Parts: sequence; C-alpha cells; structure tokens
Amino acid sequence: VRGKRLFLAACSTCHVGGGTRTNQNVALSLEELSGALPARNTVDGLVDYLNAPTSYDGLKDISEVHPSIKSADLFPKMRSMKQQ
Repeated sequence: VRGKRLFLAACSTCHVGGGTRTNQNVALSLEELSGALPARNTVDGLVDYLNAPTSYDGLKDISEVHPSIKSADLFPKMRSMKQQ
C-alpha cells in the first residue's frame, strides 16, 4: 500500500497507467523492466534506479531529467523518499 501511495504521489504524473511518457516504447511491466540494464524488475533494482537512474540500456546517467535521490535538489518530491 505504501509503495502504491509513493508511486501515485511522485511518479504517476509521467507514468500514467504504467506507461513512460518520455519513451512510449518502454512500459513499466515486470517483463519490460527485466530487459533493462541493470534489470529493474525487483525491489532492489527499483531502489537502485531511484537512487541513480540510468537510461534503459544502462549507459547514460539520467538523474538530471528523471527524479531520483541523487537529484533531490532538482526534484523536491524526492527529498521525502528514503530507504527503509
């Protein structure tokens, strides 16, 4: 329940209905997230991504354009996110 609430508060603006507004070819299904490098289809993978997001192929740091703990100064909603 807490994860859903966090997603709705911080992510649903850009990820409406499980899609990805910036890249319509990538959805948020477990199958598609497992194809990312590194894989993002586990809780650990998602936490890693929220700490330091990279492009789907893992080659480019996208923390300046995607909310993350790393870029909390740019994305105020991320300031309240913390690992538990």
